[in-house]
Amino acid sequence: MGKLSDIRFAFERPSACYYPGDEVTASLTLVPDGQVKIKSVTVEFRGSAATRWRSGLLGRASEQLLFHDVQELPVRCSNHEDGDEHETLTEKCEYDRKVSFSLPVSLPPSFVDVPAAWCSSTPTAQIDYCVYVKVQYFGFSFSDSREYKFNVHPVLDLNTQPLSKQRAIDERELVLCGVSGFIEITAILEKRGYVPGEQIKFQFTLENKSDTKIKNLTVRLKQLRRYYADTWFDEEKACLEQEDSIQSVDRGGIAAGTTDSWDGSIDIPQDTMPSIFQQKCWNVFIDYYVQLGIELGGVGGWMAGRQELGVWILVGTNPLKMDTTASEC
Repeated sequence: MGKLSDIRFAFERPSACYYPGDEVTASLTLVPDGQVKIKSVTVEFRGSAATRWRSGLLGRASEQLLFHDVQELPVRCSNHEDGDEHETLTEKCEYDRKVSFSLPVSLPPSFVDVPAAWCSSTPTAQIDYCVYVKVQYFGFSFSDSREYKFNVHPVLDLNTQPLSKQRAIDERELVLCGVSGFIEITAILEKRGYVPGEQIKFQFTLENKSDTKIKNLTVRLKQLRRYYADTWFDEEKACLEQEDSIQSVDRGGIAAGTTDSWDGSIDIPQDTMPSIFQQKCWNVFIDYYVQLGIELGGVGGWMAGRQELGVWILVGTNPLKMDTTASEC
C-alpha cells in the first residue's frame, strides 16, 4: 500500500478571512500515490489564545481554547469508472469532501505579537485560528497531517458599548516633588469611542499654580497590551504589560502662575488594532488611552520628573451613531 502524495484543503473564500458568526466552508481532496487504504480522516477546527514569557528563572505560559470542533469524515471514495464507493484510494478513485464549521458569534480577532525567544522576558502572544487535517492509514503506525490557518476579522460595534458615547472628564491635582505649588488639570474628550482613521478631539486646561514653568506639553495615543498567564507555583495568574505610543502631538509650555487651555486633536492610524476585551478571551487584552505628558523646566523639573495623565478610550470597528445629547462620566 502507498501513501498520499498530497492533501489539498481549499477554503471557499480565497482570502481565508472570516467574521465571528460566519460559516467556514472548505473542500478536502486526498491525492494518492499508488493504492492507499485509509483508516480514518479527521478535520479539527480550533481557535486559541496563547501567551508566554519568562521572568527571571520562572516561566509563564497559558493557552485558552476559544472553540474546538472535531469532525470524523467518511473514508470511502468514489470511483471514476463505475461510480461505486471503495475503501481503497487509487488514481481512479476520487476523495473529495466538503467540510464546514460555524464560528461563535463572539470572538477576538486574529492577533500576533512580536515572537520572542523562550528565554526572553519579552512576551509571545497570539490569537490563532486553524484547521487540522489528519489521515490515518491501515497497516501503518503513522499518519499524515496538515495545518491550515485562517483569519478572523475584528468586530467591535461601538453602539453596543454604553461607555463609547460618554463624554470623558477627568480632573487632577498634581503635587510635584521639589516644586513649590501644584498644577490643576482638567481633561475633556467629547466621547470615549472611536474607529481607526477618526480624529480624537481633546481639551486640556492647566492651571500652573507652581513656581516652575511648564516647558512642553505632549499628547500621545497609547496602546496598552496586557497578557495573562499561568504560573508553575501559584494559582493566581501573572500579568505582563507592554505599552507603545502610536501617535503624538506637541505644543509649547505654560509660564509659572498662569492658566492655559489646549484645544487640539490627534489622529488614530487606519491600521490600528481594535480594543480586545471581554470577547471570550481572558489572557490577551488591548486597551487605548489619550495621555498628556507634562515636562517641567529648570531644577524643579529635573527633580519632579515627567508628569502624565491618561484618559481611557475604546477603539472599535463600527462607528458611533451619535445622539444629540451626550452623557458625562
